[in-house]
Amino acid sequence: METTRRDFLRGWCVSGCAVLVPHPISEAKGSQTGGDGSRVPSQKTGRISSTSPIETPLAAKIKAISNVFETGAPQTLYGYVENLGDGRGYTVTSYGFCTSTTEVSLVIEQYSASVPTTPLKQFLPYMPPLLDDDDMERLQGFPSAWRKESHSSAPLAAACDAQADSLFLIPALKAAEAAKVQSPIGKSIFYDTWLQHGDGNDPDSFQAIYLSTLNRTGGRDQCSEEVFLRTFLNIRKLVLREPANSATNSLWRQSTPRVDALVNLLEHNPNLVAPIQVINAEVRATMF
Repeated sequence: METTRRDFLRGWCVSGCAVLVPHPISEAKGSQTGGDGSRVPSQKTGRISSTSPIETPLAAKIKAISNVFETGAPQTLYGYVENLGDGRGYTVTSYGFCTSTTEVSLVIEQYSASVPTTPLKQFLPYMPPLLDDDDMERLQGFPSAWRKESHSSAPLAAACDAQADSLFLIPALKAAEAAKVQSPIGKSIFYDTWLQHGDGNDPDSFQAIYLSTLNRTGGRDQCSEEVFLRTFLNIRKLVLREPANSATNSLWRQSTPRVDALVNLLEHNPNLVAPIQVINAEVRATMF
């Protein structure tokens, strides 16, 4: 795996290399197997449960696919932390939590309820909602503190999973249900888009892509699910190529092959039957 997400995206884009999610994803524990637009994160917390709109094995597959896009590994990398230079502070974990939003603060707050002595608490005054600026000097010791804590703390991993479920997975799956998108790949597409683009009101957001898809197709009552999802992905790819937010231009343009990979799954494995091949649509790889 590349040393940084920036390197991974560059390698994917230039070489078109395939990345395989090992078989079987569904045997991973819970949601641990598992760049973005302006997010407006929910303040809720919670984990996948019997009342959430998806069963845990499928949730694990969905997260694993997006993890490959984010960091090049199907497993959730809790210790990942990097300043991508996109104006969002530090990005942490395969979920892409950012210190410029309340995402990281929510994780730390939930974690500190279990581990009150965590040194990560010292950074809360320098993150939203307590402080809202882009002075990275205030977070100078954050990357090393995060890595150290994540490598030795199961409760921190659990807090990350809980926030990812609350902020991304559950809302995305509820949106899929409302849109009458029922296939596993459809749910994966909705989750991956929500994860990268966020659910803000900007023209690069999940909602903007979804509304454009409705306008173009008339919704699921007027077309098949495959046609709806293809249209959705085509619109998403256009957004990635020319985002309204100039801060995301470079990274998002490099990430367009993740849409090709989702199209490939839509065509060849819409039910996400293991083993799952996550691959650039222009390149074929032999399954092992």
